[in-house]
Amino acid sequence: MRHAWIFLLLLGCIPDIPGPVLVEDSSGYEKGEVVPDFTLIDQHGEEVTLSEFEGSVVVLDVSTMWCVPCQKLSAHTEALYQERINDDFMYLTLLQEDVNTAPPTIENLNQWADSFGITAPVLADGDKSVAAVIDGTYPAVLVIDRDMTVHERVNPVDDALLREVVDELF
Repeated sequence: MRHAWIFLLLLGCIPDIPGPVLVEDSSGYEKGEVVPDFTLIDQHGEEVTLSEFEGSVVVLDVSTMWCVPCQKLSAHTEALYQERINDDFMYLTLLQEDVNTAPPTIENLNQWADSFGITAPVLADGDKSVAAVIDGTYPAVLVIDRDMTVHERVNPVDDALLREVVDELF
């Protein structure tokens, strides 16, 4: 198998494997940096703007539909959202790709939300305008403080660690 990959590589025929998201400017997504504002469409077809949540703690979860760790994290999204819903807290899931690595549709956003019982916004970022992903590693999860500054990049992420980092801000 290894020789087949080398042969394909030499021919320039590399299979379409999800890889790094290359962006020209990824500033604003590291600890201590102010996150750039964005407006994206949610699973209901409504515009959601990050700055709407200034004054709240925000979890920004940049995922793809094909990513198994993203799916595992999403199984806990609604529980965390509901536990903190009255505490000036928002959980935003941004889907950058569907299961075929294409930009997600509103139907895909609804499938994701329904599959995991998520009532918080699930947003389409098919053009990958939110440059939080580093080295193609999904999910990219940022905990943003009330001033829209990255408090922590949680990686590798699991539900317990995410909750611990969120709790630091309350």
